Amino acid sequence: MSLTPWETGWVSAGNDLEWMQNFEEVVLRTPVVSEVGRGDVSLKVKPQDLFLKVSGKEICSGQLFKEVDPEEASWAFDTKDGQRYLVVTLQKINRTAMKSARTWESLWMPTITGGEDEEEEEKK
Repeated sequence: MSLTPWETGWVSAGNDLEWMQNFEEVVLRTPVVSEVGRGDVSLKVKPQDLFLKVSGKEICSGQLFKEVDPEEASWAFDTKDGQRYLVVTLQKINRTAMKSARTWESLWMPTITGGEDEEEEEKK
């Protein structure tokens, strides 16, 4: 696989959230109005979990596809073509020299269905 920086462009991750990647970073963005300020943003990053809330609205909360370095996470406001965005940058933790293994198939871990949980839901 020959992933070049930002080759994929922006991909939807649901709930007004888009993301893109290169071998070292995952970048997310969500549109925000001009009145949104630093105090309106709540970002919590763990090695494989991400939570983002803007102006009291949860934008995302879930388990990331692979690990990131929470200490290197950052965010900023940016404007592109007249639209203001909150942009979050996450540094990937790469545990392999193989570049193909550094590419995330998705932003989020797939939801596992089946087994006892599914059977319990059917009983309700």
